[in-house]
Amino acid sequence: NIAINKETSLEKFNLNKDKNLALKTLQEEQSILSVKKEKSAYLPKLTLNGYFGKQQLRNDSGLDFDTTAWADYSYINMSLNIPIFTGFSNKNKVNMTKIDHEISLKNLTIEKANSRLSND
Repeated sequence: NIAINKETSLEKFNLNKDKNLALKTLQEEQSILSVKKEKSAYLPKLTLNGYFGKQQLRNDSGLDFDTTAWADYSYINMSLNIPIFTGFSNKNKVNMTKIDHEISLKNLTIEKANSRLSND
């Protein structure tokens, strides 16, 4: 289970001294969000859209700008997309982003150690 640590933010770092550490922290937080984004592909998606306008239907190719010649035209559409089988692409994407997260976490750990060494 991956959660964003609220203490890791740019305010914690002095940007003049620890630009690399701040960058690695942001990359680690971004990798967490990437994992969550890829996991969201398993969730159903509900979409709602609509249109309201006017249209004119005629038997000839003319165009009439009289207000009585135009008819209201509208629709509302709702769709529900439930992912049942995606050929394991979602699973592979989640696994790849988890690996990217582990790499960014290790990079952050290395950068924290380098920062401590340079500050001592």
